[in-house]
Amino acid sequence: MNRPITPSLRRLASAIAVLAVLVLGAAWPLAADEGKRLSSSELRDLKKGLEKALSGRDAEEIEKQIKALSSTGDPRAVEAVIADALLGDDPVAVRVAGAALGEAPGEKAGKALTDAYKDSKKAWQKLRLLGPISKRKSEVAAKAVREGLRDKYFAVRERCFALVGELRIEDLQESCERGAKDDHPRVAAAASASLVALGGEAPAKAPGAAAAGGNGHLPGPLPTAGVVFLIDANDSMHVEVDWPEAKSAKGEKIKAGKGPKYGLVIPDIVAAVAGLDDESQVDLATFQVTAKWFARKKPAKGGAKSAAAVEDWLRGHVRNDTSRETLRTVQAAIDKEWVDTIVLVTDGLPKGIRDEDAETVLRRLYLPALDAGVVIHTVALLGGEDLSGLSGPAKVKAREEKAQIVAFCEDLAAQAGGTCQIVDVPARGEGGGAATAPAGGDGGGDGGKPPSGGGEAGSGGTSKPAAKRFKIELRGGTKADASEVKRAKKALAAAIDDRDWDKVEEILTAMGTCNDPKVADLTIDEGLFHPSPRVSDLALDALESNPEPRLHEAIVKRCKKEKNPERVFLLVSALAPAIGEEGAELISRFLTHDSRLVRSKAARLLGSRPQPDIEALADAIRAAIAKESSLRVKFELNRALVSATGEAVKGFETGRAATELLPTRILSDRVVFVVDVHDSMKTEIRDPRAGAADEGEKKPASGDGAKPPPGKRPRRGSDDEKKGEPKKKGSKLITRGELVERSIFEAIKAMPAESEIDVIAIQSRKSLAGTAGDGKLIGAGEKGANRAADYLQQVSRRGGSERAIVSSVRAALANPDVDTIYLFLDGLATRADVTDPAEVISRIRELNRTRDAKIHVVGLIRSAAYDAMGDADRAQVDDDERAFKEFARELANVNGGEIVIIRGSIAE
Repeated sequence: MNRPITPSLRRLASAIAVLAVLVLGAAWPLAADEGKRLSSSELRDLKKGLEKALSGRDAEEIEKQIKALSSTGDPRAVEAVIADALLGDDPVAVRVAGAALGEAPGEKAGKALTDAYKDSKKAWQKLRLLGPISKRKSEVAAKAVREGLRDKYFAVRERCFALVGELRIEDLQESCERGAKDDHPRVAAAASASLVALGGEAPAKAPGAAAAGGNGHLPGPLPTAGVVFLIDANDSMHVEVDWPEAKSAKGEKIKAGKGPKYGLVIPDIVAAVAGLDDESQVDLATFQVTAKWFARKKPAKGGAKSAAAVEDWLRGHVRNDTSRETLRTVQAAIDKEWVDTIVLVTDGLPKGIRDEDAETVLRRLYLPALDAGVVIHTVALLGGEDLSGLSGPAKVKAREEKAQIVAFCEDLAAQAGGTCQIVDVPARGEGGGAATAPAGGDGGGDGGKPPSGGGEAGSGGTSKPAAKRFKIELRGGTKADASEVKRAKKALAAAIDDRDWDKVEEILTAMGTCNDPKVADLTIDEGLFHPSPRVSDLALDALESNPEPRLHEAIVKRCKKEKNPERVFLLVSALAPAIGEEGAELISRFLTHDSRLVRSKAARLLGSRPQPDIEALADAIRAAIAKESSLRVKFELNRALVSATGEAVKGFETGRAATELLPTRILSDRVVFVVDVHDSMKTEIRDPRAGAADEGEKKPASGDGAKPPPGKRPRRGSDDEKKGEPKKKGSKLITRGELVERSIFEAIKAMPAESEIDVIAIQSRKSLAGTAGDGKLIGAGEKGANRAADYLQQVSRRGGSERAIVSSVRAALANPDVDTIYLFLDGLATRADVTDPAEVISRIRELNRTRDAKIHVVGLIRSAAYDAMGDADRAQVDDDERAFKEFARELANVNGGEIVIIRGSIAE
């Protein structure tokens, strides 16, 4: 029986309905977006907290602030994390932001991510954003993935094709089938893998994939269009280990024997290069103080022909060194535009890297590799040394070092998207081991000497094609026919005239490997001493690849006849491959040469040799240190003494520069500071020392009677500050120029008074005269610091729109005593004699080729106004900074220097 609805029941139902609407209406925003809407003050406070954490580089605080912002789900907070952390320069912030943004609550947070991805014009920005996007709901990520599959940059396409399989986006299977035929091997490999994950069938072979082969020590296959193999050349890589039987790249059988540890990966590298197609590009390098590169101006092509050349190159160029310049060499490889893959082979930690500062690796390698789309694979060769006699603390230390090496290789590979291979190398006599002998040689290595090549011992490897053309017999000591030498000379001259550099290299390689005195003289006179730096460098490479003692004796004889110190410097450089105690003794003869340039080169060569070779020279090195007048040469001799005896001579160190800008302690007493005084140097940045001033603390005095450092001195015409007094409390800004002036003032003041310096402004030719006004050097110490400060303040007031970097460095090198240059820049060359960055680097390298001065670069980027800029302006600034950092890094690398980048007032 149905009861009629009374008015009271009707009113009650209406009230319930209204209440339900109100409750659901209030709850609806939370259902639509679980994120918290921040007030303007809350958002401002959180953003300030993140900014403070980033400026202080406090990892824990950075993580705390990023999570606080992203956990709100407020799109404005998400956008702040993206702009300041994920797309910033701090690797810790990038890593934490990627994880936090992937878990940020709410649909609006996901939309902020995808909108940022859609708006990004740079491939590196898209790559960073794809990380957190891929961790969200598949429908959020799928939209970005679909767009990325058509991106023009291979690394974005590769990442998006990989995400198709990871996120199981079924409707993109057909796109993966097309992607498996992509021109770039890495893209094709990623698409093929996702195709299989979706139930499809992968192609038989991904284009450009290198075969694994060898001993199985390298990750394989390697899908790559451009790969660089980097090989550790440290002394420990030359420890003698057992090699099992193997085959060379030419298929010749090599008997089991013994040889250096690094040789275990030669068959793997050769097999990998042979497996690449002829469209791929390849290069190799040793990472040491002076890195040696396989390719000169352009990379080699993959395939069997290059594999044979690689085999011969590895035999002649992996020489003992005492320093692992891992970071510098990897950076140089990342900077090559054609590189997409790096394989790093090592058995130890990079120079200066330990557990407590492992973030240095991330800061200098992880972000550049990620932004360039470069994958880094690592191979760790552990052991090989006889540690059976170790016990107690020594054994514990060896175990800890092994764990550190493994952690470094695993972390670097994981951060750079690669794989890590750990190879346990048995010590000699332990037997077993999966190692295969390096191709080329009979396995009879001697004292760490690289194995001799395939076929007959001592034959010339890749030099044979050129040898046949000129009919020069390459075996040591055999005479060359006079007509053959004449033809070789004529052919070399013709190749140089035609600027056929491949032909020039081919001819010089053949000549440099021949040990006939007439051919050696021809290589030196027509190649090494050629006015073209390119020809000279090719000749030096050819001579450096020949370890034959008779050739080195002939070079020493030529040195005695030469009066030009720059020519002697080149000849001594060609003695680098001289092996054993006899080779070291030949080099030691130049420790007392009249030229500082020659003494410096000889000292460095000795310092890079193994202890057995130079142990008997310890007394001669000590005597050279006692007589040496050049501070830089003393330091290089001291390093050689450490290599020979493990002990150093002390007592000639300079004072450490009290400055926030210089990359290293000044290890020289003949220094020129080359300073940019372009108008942009008047840009204001935060003063690194503003904290103490804000608290009312007085800055350290400059010394009794000394002028205050630049940046704390009033400009002319100032009536509100007295000379010598610090700026008023609360001052937080300083111009780039003032910061540089202060740094140079304090550095010169800390140097001994007997040191000599100059300061040159990068401005106009009038200012190139420098501090002394006539190109001469002046004394350092307090007096020199004051004189340099006056000069800098005078030229800085004029400013200027020209930045003539090449002319300024040329002026700095005009004095033959100068051996160190500190170059302070805040931009690329403008309206000057040379403006193209590559050409600037080339010109300076040419100027410094036989001067051997260390050129350190201090770059100042970013301003206090950056945060207030619009997106378009910030993007332009980011692009300019990236180009400048690449330029600065390469300029320092090719001139043996260090680099410091000051972003705002924070050193990177």
